Amino acid sequence: MPIEKKEPKRPHFKNKAARSRHEQETQQIRILRVSGFVVLGVIALTLIFGLLYNGVIRPNKVLAQVNDEKITVSDFEKSVRYQRQNLIANYEYMQQLYQSFGMQLDENQRTQYEMQLAPEYAPIIGAEVFTSLVDRLVLDYAAKEEGFSVSDEEVTNRLQELFGYFPNGTPTPEPTALPILDTPTPSEDQIALLNYTATPEPTEIAPENDLEGLGDEGPNAEDLTLEIAATAVVDDGTISEEAEAEGAEIVLEATVEGVENETDSGKEDEIVVTAVVIEEDAAMENPAAAEATEEVVEKAAANVDGSGSAEIEPEENGEENDAEAESEPLPTETPYTEEMFNQNSENYFASNEYTDLEFERKQIYYELLRNKVRAALEAEIPREEDMVWARHILVATEEEANAVIERLNAGEEWNEIAAEVSTDASNAQNGGDLGWFGRGRMVPPFEEAAYAQEVGTYSAEPVASDFGFHIIQIVAHDSHPLTASDLANRLETTYTKWIDDHKASFNVKSSDDWTKFVPTEPALLYNTVQF
Repeated sequence: MPIEKKEPKRPHFKNKAARSRHEQETQQIRILRVSGFVVLGVIALTLIFGLLYNGVIRPNKVLAQVNDEKITVSDFEKSVRYQRQNLIANYEYMQQLYQSFGMQLDENQRTQYEMQLAPEYAPIIGAEVFTSLVDRLVLDYAAKEEGFSVSDEEVTNRLQELFGYFPNGTPTPEPTALPILDTPTPSEDQIALLNYTATPEPTEIAPENDLEGLGDEGPNAEDLTLEIAATAVVDDGTISEEAEAEGAEIVLEATVEGVENETDSGKEDEIVVTAVVIEEDAAMENPAAAEATEEVVEKAAANVDGSGSAEIEPEENGEENDAEAESEPLPTETPYTEEMFNQNSENYFASNEYTDLEFERKQIYYELLRNKVRAALEAEIPREEDMVWARHILVATEEEANAVIERLNAGEEWNEIAAEVSTDASNAQNGGDLGWFGRGRMVPPFEEAAYAQEVGTYSAEPVASDFGFHIIQIVAHDSHPLTASDLANRLETTYTKWIDDHKASFNVKSSDDWTKFVPTEPALLYNTVQF
């Protein structure tokens, strides 16, 4: 049996050069192995750091802080995505609303939504959201200092309302205050000053359209066209002898009933139109009268209320119709239970990746808290304000303004000069009328001059502003009620000042780092936009 030779543990080299070459190769292999381990280690550390940064460091990076409360990147990104999702939901709702009327979405609205949700406009939404997040923390601290609070029960009730669930019954809507409109009624002196165009006199009604001239019995068979019948009212429920001779017992009868309606006048007359079935033999004798009956009734009803419908009460076969109505079962209402509400809310949050129950409750909390503060601030806002009713002529240079004053001094009519030379195109054709305005609405030089000027006079010297040179005429100066729009603007200004005043007293820290973390999703699906 041959003896197996064992390989030496260390190779035997015949000369020194071979041994040196082997050692170099071994060293290179060792370096390559170490380098490979180093590269793998760096890759592993990079992956670990990336996971750690995206999962822990980045989401918890602080962008702003109010006292002890912090706004992190995670809070900011989630709020921006929530805002973008709301914009998309509004866009889809507007699309469906237009389509329900067989129309395409208005081009201006479509463009507005596309611009808001375009990636290049993402910083605009980001700025709004970031400011809102800081203001909410300021609101929370300031409201607690001044005794405002929102309970968990209030948040829960509001959440249930958003899903249409009212466990204690649907609340009765409270009456809303009538808005105060900015429609001043000029006095005789003001009318003379404004030199309004005279109201045209009403045109005379043509004799053939004057129903009062047809007599007490109403229109006869020859006059009873569809146009006249649509506005005719038969006082005693009868028709003329001519119509009866044509074979129709009663074509149309109508009565006027007073109905209480919530309108400016307090009461309006409602016309109840009743169709009476024509006798079968009469219809055979005069089929045209039978065919005209339904059309006359429909047109009369359309003329009464503009809806194309009226209360039609057949006088024959009434019992048969009542029996048919009683035989048809009425639909029963399915009660909205708490279980259904819970199921609906679970389905909603499960299908919406941009919100959850906790996040939604936080939105509701700040909404209710903000409403309570605004309601308290609104109660302190005066409902009347010292206002001026003025009009102006605006020109580019002082020389032009002086020329206008000279023309006015010479007796030329204000409205004609304004239409000719005023550069304020928005109101030049109505004498430059600016309506009523309070302090803070106009640029300071204009406002100071208007409030200092006597009623009925115009500027003795041109009033300079950034817009040019004004000649101001004061129509009235009085305490005037705030319009609904003025009140809303005043409330917004008051609330913003309230937030800013408290922000100055808190330790608020913020940076512009949020600009690096503005998400651009969810995005608007442009392929669904209809052109």
